[in-house]
Amino acid sequence: MEKGFHVKSTFFFLQESKKLNLRAPREWGLSLGRYRFHDPEVARAIRMIDSAGWEVGLHGSFESFRDFARLSGEKHDLESVLGHPVAGVRQHYLNLEIPRTWQIQKQAGLSYDASLGLKAGVGYDGIPLFPFEPFQDEFVVLPLAVMDGALFSTVSDTSARLTALTRIVEQAEAKHALLAVLWHQRFLNPAEFPNENSVYESFLRLALEREPWVATSAQVADWWRTHVGGKGH
Repeated sequence: MEKGFHVKSTFFFLQESKKLNLRAPREWGLSLGRYRFHDPEVARAIRMIDSAGWEVGLHGSFESFRDFARLSGEKHDLESVLGHPVAGVRQHYLNLEIPRTWQIQKQAGLSYDASLGLKAGVGYDGIPLFPFEPFQDEFVVLPLAVMDGALFSTVSDTSARLTALTRIVEQAEAKHALLAVLWHQRFLNPAEFPNENSVYESFLRLALEREPWVATSAQVADWWRTHVGGKGH
């Protein structure tokens, strides 16, 4: 889909290690994603995405936001498949313990985080408009404005969702802000999500009408360091 719009994004790959607890149904979703980066089909997909010019990032497992050994191990596993360093990370369920998580990520050799965002809403309510460096160095945080699951759970129909997205795009344009969007591939499946699968494509259309700069997370972080870092905005 993105290829048709001539844009590229970041694919964050998850290697979940949390074991399934059959006695806790509410936690079953936390154990999803229990593939391994080295599984042949997964490794093939990772390399294909990377070679086509999209970015491959690390989707830190559920507990890794407070576990350096776990996060660094996942980064090592992903890099061994890619054959080159991984720049950034998004934590599962947007888990953050500030500033500890960012310190762990930085210690693991990651140069940006993309986990700071709303879990139960969309937009910039309490979310920074711009990237920032929490330690006044090369480590950059890329705030998140829209997560698909939060949009679908708080806005009931397609028309209202597109209205909400249009409002956020207009705000980002007016403020010259970063508009970072998290979209899970499963929501593009019409068989599973007949009412949600077209929203991302519609979002791309309405956003691209304004001729924004569209980039991967690593490209945004690099641009920020080069042009703004430590100098405000």
